Amino acid sequence: MNRVADREVAPLLTVDRLHAGYGRIPVLQGVSFSVQPGEVVGMLGHNGMGKTTLLKAIMGYIPATSGTVGWDGRDITAIESHERANLGISYVPQGRGMFGNLTARENLAFAWTGADALSVEQAIDAIVRDLPRLEPLLDRQAAALSGGEQQILALARSLIAEPDLLLLDEPTEGIQPSIIDEIAMLLRRLQQERGLAVVVVEQNLDFLLALSDRMLLLEKGAIAGKIAADQMHDAALLEEFAGFGGGRDTRIEKSTGVKTTPAAVAAAPAPNALAPARAAPVPPASPRNRATMQTDPAREITMNVRRPTLDQMRELVSGLHMDMGDE
Repeated sequence: MNRVADREVAPLLTVDRLHAGYGRIPVLQGVSFSVQPGEVVGMLGHNGMGKTTLLKAIMGYIPATSGTVGWDGRDITAIESHERANLGISYVPQGRGMFGNLTARENLAFAWTGADALSVEQAIDAIVRDLPRLEPLLDRQAAALSGGEQQILALARSLIAEPDLLLLDEPTEGIQPSIIDEIAMLLRRLQQERGLAVVVVEQNLDFLLALSDRMLLLEKGAIAGKIAADQMHDAALLEEFAGFGGGRDTRIEKSTGVKTTPAAVAAAPAPNALAPARAAPVPPASPRNRATMQTDPAREITMNVRRPTLDQMRELVSGLHMDMGDE
């Protein structure tokens, strides 16, 4: 990967003490960071922490209540979304935002701006050369494509205007590993060849590690942690980020896919945490069942989830900046 040079370069994007939300519900709580030309910044965080809101505020889909968004030295906080797109910012939303009743070709043509010397047909041909998987899909309706194919189309649609900055919201959600690898390879190549800058918000730490120059952790609408370029191989810091902050040792149980914390499973529920999953009682095994259990190590165990207490629910709701009555 082409890493950003250490020399002083003016940031392409500058987010300074940005606050934004929905109506009277605040979400972003003074977010500040910058992106250099050709840099890939990964943003990690749980659901509900403000990642999507941050990208929408950068793109201008929701207004900033305070703070600024700067682009190449210019304050763009108050300009419209289409003006930001014309400046060179492109956005791939979570869920892809396809026009399902249009073909893939028509979706691409819709995003073509005509700003360069290429015709729409030439621009589509150029993007298909970057993403050959698109070629057999061009005349199919977007709604008929698989989730991975739709993600490839969404990425192509965002790149057809040759942006300087790409905003990606959960690009690996619900798609197969081979397409995830393909997306990572394409973005690395565009970073190297065109100097494309990327801000990608994700919960897939492996994807972020493969792609990012540095990473930020977003919690409760604020930057809660950072991994600089020279810390990307710091095992202890990565372990903390793997638990999304707080030094949690989060692991994936291979048989169930459920994330658990070993200490929490062994101990009683903490007052400020949701109760962990608990194994249901297993009836005594017959001789036949015992033999199956001994020979089948992948045998699944049914799990029950304990209902959270009222205090735990209050903490969750408070983290979303909402109120909850005793009712």
